[in-house]
Amino acid sequence: MSISLPELIELVDRLEAQVPTWLKTHPDPADFWPLFAGEADVIEDSAGAHAGEISRRIHAIAAKAAQQLEE
Repeated sequence: MSISLPELIELVDRLEAQVPTWLKTHPDPADFWPLFAGEADVIEDSAGAHAGEISRRIHAIAAKAAQQLEE
């Protein structure tokens, strides 16, 4: 099911806002990544025609989280 771009952006914004808390509460990558992926997959599955744009944004958030997990 595809949802509107503004709704998708809101979902990605919420995902991005949750990452700092998840990094603190789940600092082990084995715990963090399944949590992140579970949320990201739901958003990407709903992206429809906006999949490319939404996927790029989610991957950028993931890359930033990966850097923080390595610190």
